[in-house]
Amino acid sequence: MTTHTTNESTRPDPEQLGDRLAHDSPEGRPAHPELGALKISLILAAIVVLMLSVALVLALYSRSTIAIYIGIAAVVMFFVNPMFWVAIMRGRERQQMSERMSHEH
Repeated sequence: MTTHTTNESTRPDPEQLGDRLAHDSPEGRPAHPELGALKISLILAAIVVLMLSVALVLALYSRSTIAIYIGIAAVVMFFVNPMFWVAIMRGRERQQMSERMSHEH
């Protein structure tokens, strides 16, 4: 499998990409078609890191059991929640469509 990269000048307009995804994708039009798999992954990872940080601070300073629950929720949300993985797959779909559209022009 070869990976192609696109530079800013060949990347399709987000509106055109959104319209194409709305037509071709079973999921319909994404809210932010310009976000690819990497950006979505980074956003989701940041949410998990933030939750784990809050859990750590609570565990260190308050000795509260709520910290354990927040930490468990962060881990479960990342590894078990299918929506996290679907979001990453949607990002890949956007990236692939963007590459196809840039090669068409």
